Amino acid sequence: MQHSISELPKTIERKKEMLSQMAADKQSADKLRDPQSGKVKEFALVKPMGSPIRKHEDINAFLHTQITKRLERPFDEMPSFKIGDFTLAVQTRPGHLDEAVLTVKGVRDSVYYIPVGSGDHADNWQRIANFLDSGIAKEITRTEQEIAKHETDLEQAKARVGEPFPMEAELVDTQKRFAELEQKLSGLSEQQEDIIDPDEVEETEGERREREAFEQRDDDDIAPDFDPPAQSAPRRR
Repeated sequence: MQHSISELPKTIERKKEMLSQMAADKQSADKLRDPQSGKVKEFALVKPMGSPIRKHEDINAFLHTQITKRLERPFDEMPSFKIGDFTLAVQTRPGHLDEAVLTVKGVRDSVYYIPVGSGDHADNWQRIANFLDSGIAKEITRTEQEIAKHETDLEQAKARVGEPFPMEAELVDTQKRFAELEQKLSGLSEQQEDIIDPDEVEETEGERREREAFEQRDDDDIAPDFDPPAQSAPRRR
């Protein structure tokens, strides 16, 4: 419980910082919208070298070439490209070398991921347009929901800290009885230390005479009750 109370505020703060970064990314995406329809209808793909690519089919052809290279050589370095204020690159999905994705880096510290198709007729231009239209907004909504949940969890955790322990009375009673038992065991230990070893007691004169008389009686009981046969005198020749 204490761990939740100490860690949740940090998590909430990180999420809020990410939220502000995504808001800046959404503003960058909004620059690409058509003023009349409000949709992303066209954009230019800018390569490290060469002229920008603007046509829908040309962008798809370029992306198909890049995706094919990535799947054939998943660990090779490949140049990134830009669309508006975003930097994009073709990568493999984490843990899946046979599946390509587009990573999109904006203001947010972590990248966004766009799933892509690898077939000849895959319309990856449309996938990018969909991301710019609504992908970032969905990420903002999801993060806002996470923040709200964390804040609720934090308030509940704080409330539980002030509540009495459900078994508090039983716990106190058990601790009391345990203390009493320890006290009794301690008393028994002290009594055992007070027991006198009989061998260490010095006997009185009367006790000594009584003991010797008793030992003498024991000796008389053990001694044989007949005399041994007399030896005959040797004969003279």
